[in-house]
Amino acid sequence: MWQVLLAMLHRRRGTTLLAGGGFFLAACTLILLTATTQSTVIRANDIISQNWRPTYDLVVLPPQAKPPASKTVPADFMAGYGGGISMQQYQQIKKISGVEVAAPISYLGYVNIPPPDVAFSTERLPGGYYEADWTLTASNGIQTLTERQQRSLYYLPPSCDTIDSLRQRLSSHQALSSALDKQHIQVTDSSCGFNGGGGPQTFTSVNTGPFLLTAIDPNAENQLVHLDQHIANGRMLSEQDTLAPNGSMSVTPVTNIPRYGVPLLLQQRLPGQLKLQVSFKRLTGQDIDLQQVIDRGGASYLTHLPNQQQIVSTEAPTLQNSLPGVLKQGYLPALQWNSRSWQPIDNLGGDNSMTFLSQPSGLTYQSVPAPDGQGGSAYTLIPSTTQHPPALPKSLQGQQNGAPETVPSTQQGPDVAFRDLTPLHVNDSQQAPMYIKANYETNFVGQFTSPSIAAQFGNPLNWLPETSYAAQPAQLQYDAQGKPVAAKDLQPTTNPAGFMLQPPVALTTMAAAQKIMGDKNISVIRVRVAGVGSASEASWCKVAQVAQEIRQQTGLQVFVTLGSSPQPTLVYLPGLHAGQNGSTREIAPIGWVRDSWIYIGAAVLYISQLGSTRLLFLAAILLVCLGYLIVNFSALASAQQREFAVLSALGWRPWQPIRMFLGQVLLLALVGGICGIGVALLLAVLLQMPPLLPVVIWTLPVILLLALLSVIYPLGYIWSVRPAQALRAGAGAQASGRADRERQTRAWSWLSPLLSLALTNLARMRMRALIAMASAFFTALLLIIMLNGLVAFRQSLQGTILGDTVLIQTQLPQIAGVVFALVFTFLSVANLLLLQVRERRQEIGLLQAVGWRPGLVQRMFMQEGLALIVCGSIPGAVVALWILVQQHATQRIVPTPLIALAVLIVMGILGTLATIPAMRQAKRLPITEILRAE
Repeated sequence: MWQVLLAMLHRRRGTTLLAGGGFFLAACTLILLTATTQSTVIRANDIISQNWRPTYDLVVLPPQAKPPASKTVPADFMAGYGGGISMQQYQQIKKISGVEVAAPISYLGYVNIPPPDVAFSTERLPGGYYEADWTLTASNGIQTLTERQQRSLYYLPPSCDTIDSLRQRLSSHQALSSALDKQHIQVTDSSCGFNGGGGPQTFTSVNTGPFLLTAIDPNAENQLVHLDQHIANGRMLSEQDTLAPNGSMSVTPVTNIPRYGVPLLLQQRLPGQLKLQVSFKRLTGQDIDLQQVIDRGGASYLTHLPNQQQIVSTEAPTLQNSLPGVLKQGYLPALQWNSRSWQPIDNLGGDNSMTFLSQPSGLTYQSVPAPDGQGGSAYTLIPSTTQHPPALPKSLQGQQNGAPETVPSTQQGPDVAFRDLTPLHVNDSQQAPMYIKANYETNFVGQFTSPSIAAQFGNPLNWLPETSYAAQPAQLQYDAQGKPVAAKDLQPTTNPAGFMLQPPVALTTMAAAQKIMGDKNISVIRVRVAGVGSASEASWCKVAQVAQEIRQQTGLQVFVTLGSSPQPTLVYLPGLHAGQNGSTREIAPIGWVRDSWIYIGAAVLYISQLGSTRLLFLAAILLVCLGYLIVNFSALASAQQREFAVLSALGWRPWQPIRMFLGQVLLLALVGGICGIGVALLLAVLLQMPPLLPVVIWTLPVILLLALLSVIYPLGYIWSVRPAQALRAGAGAQASGRADRERQTRAWSWLSPLLSLALTNLARMRMRALIAMASAFFTALLLIIMLNGLVAFRQSLQGTILGDTVLIQTQLPQIAGVVFALVFTFLSVANLLLLQVRERRQEIGLLQAVGWRPGLVQRMFMQEGLALIVCGSIPGAVVALWILVQQHATQRIVPTPLIALAVLIVMGILGTLATIPAMRQAKRLPITEILRAE
């Protein structure tokens, strides 16, 4: 029997190679796809494991915090909370089981420190009139904005002997004093009280804006970010640093207002490009009487005098850019220009009083369409309804009086305010005349390097909106008209209500914040959970359990940040028209900025998606391969039915042909499977993708299982063959009778004659047609489900920076899975049509003998192939859509019906291409030999 089996396989060499090739491809696909998928999954898991845990695992927000409606939160979701969490709740959180570190942050708000006094010479300046021009500029990364300009004129008496009489004159002549104030002309000679009148004169520099003050728990911050390892000068804050009476001057003389020193740890340098340019010149050395100056035009007269002398034109230091010698005595020193650099003046400090001004709110977003057809979410910022800073506290009102500005300007800035500023009244009292209940003064203890510590939050794959040490990453992508522009990184300015805020200039302790702001001063608590291991759902669930415990015990809002990743989101920064929202100026829009929003729990979703996607790939490939094998062996059984009929007529039992056919299938499976395993192992070695040993071991059993499953229908077909009918009908054993043919012809009479004949031919061989349509049905169904799964997987990953990185690592198996499925589909249809051409040789010969042109015969086979694809693919697409709807497997990147339409088009193209071998075979048939044999 083995000789007959091998002879039959040899006689049908083409069919045998196609069937064995199916097992060969199945084995190669199983090993190579598993190896590539496994290697990319391992790589993706490594990426997630290395980047899934940021500095802290969860964040606790105050009760007034609004939870986001989705898993995506804005980049400023930790800002805008001045307080709300009490110290008791903080202590309660520290005691919860599983909390390794709980590090609070208290955003105390904007604080003003008067600018330092400066001396433009190391010696006393000669008498005369002088001018100081100050220009504060800040670059937002796109343009340089003039934040503040100020010009002050000074009259220096020729000697200290006349200063007292001059001041008495001004005090008694209010009209002259008022006129000088309006012209910004001051009478000064600060050197008269310094070193016996022989030292340099000092002048007050311009205020560079308020700065954010933040409170921390020093011990907790050291555990979380190792702040103590980034101290550049001085020392680190400690728990012993708290608000305390300021040395021997615990009260202000005369008024008995208490004075407190606030311990401050200063950032060495803030991000951004802030510059304070100063020009100091001597307008004239003439001792012109003040009344004459007013009578001749005041400031305009002085600034147009000839022979002016430039003394200094340079960049002045600011608190944001670190003042030299700021830590020498714990307060801001006076500075002196020595013709080369700014140096502190020994034993001469400036005013180091602190005034609490306001607290900024969060940003308000509105959803809008994205520019330039970009997908995903996009938002526009809503400007604040008040574009002017709030009114000054009572304790600062009346302090300017024509003197150089010592508090932030109440005039509108050059850029839009997007945040509301809530005034603070920490220093203020309702009691006149001072309206001050306490004086808070700076007590600088050290400096830390913000760039080095910001690197801990600088990982782009797991960045969190931690702006205590660095500004948020934001990049201009489109202009105001939505046109792409060269990417530019945005930088914060001095605008206290702007889109991007400067990180806090200084840090203080929670103990000091509690005494200043009260018990409920904590804005945010960052928590690190103990025992969190590798990237897994179990680790995430452990953190989520601690978060739930915090919610239950404290009633606070908690977000799990473990496994989060930035999701670039387009945000539009609008401008303002004059009069809009109280604006006094026209401000142009900036355009569309790519902001870093946060997708909560992205890494955990990716881990689960990676595993399910791998299973989807393998299942889809194996099922499509199974359909291909069923078509091949059904065609092989049909082609061998005449031989089986002859063997049955010679006395073979019914089960003997079945056993012989099963032997053929198993032999092809063994040979094809072993060859496929060998080639796959060789390719895996060449591609440096070591396959999994269990997969290699189980590949051959899986191939044999595929063989048994694919042979079930062909064996039933062989069992039903009647020898007499098969021998009488020849190759077309399934040909219907005349009545059936007439009935089928009438059924397709409304179609074109050629298409009607094609459908009639398919109906005559309905079983084989049903097998082919079933193959197309399952192929279309699997392709739609698989492609929808791939798009859903891409949707779940795409958008976040971590997801984009993982996608790059998982592209190969995704593409390979789709390619293998399409290859099997093409081979299935091509093989079936080739076999039909071979079995209908007599029919083709008769058609050409009665006058059919070869092109017409080819068109008939093309229409038969397309009919098989269409009749099988459309029901498959409908069933696939129903399955996806039932499973709610929706995704937003590409509509699922569009995927189904694309698959149907691809199937139609494959069906068309698969008819080409059959048409070429039909064209080359030897018609004369066929008719002679007939």
